[in-house]
Amino acid sequence: MIGNGTLSLQSVAGDAVLRLVRQDATECAAIAVNYSATSQPVTEATPCAAAVFTGVYGATGTASANGSGSVSFTVPARSAVVYHAAH
Repeated sequence: MIGNGTLSLQSVAGDAVLRLVRQDATECAAIAVNYSATSQPVTEATPCAAAVFTGVYGATGTASANGSGSVSFTVPARSAVVYHAAH
């Protein structure tokens, strides 16, 4: 899932969280690494509109993308999370 497809960097200089999206023809992965000492809310733009993302690393539960593909979740302090969805 994370090893194939296009990897897009969504963070900018100075962000507390490194945000990446990996996508291929059938799957999306939202990846976030929090360098901060506090938990951080994250919103990532993905091509998986209205998809349900499942936590597969560092996260449990699900996060739902809206109609344009934006998915939001919280990353614990000094941690990494990966959410996965099929589209």
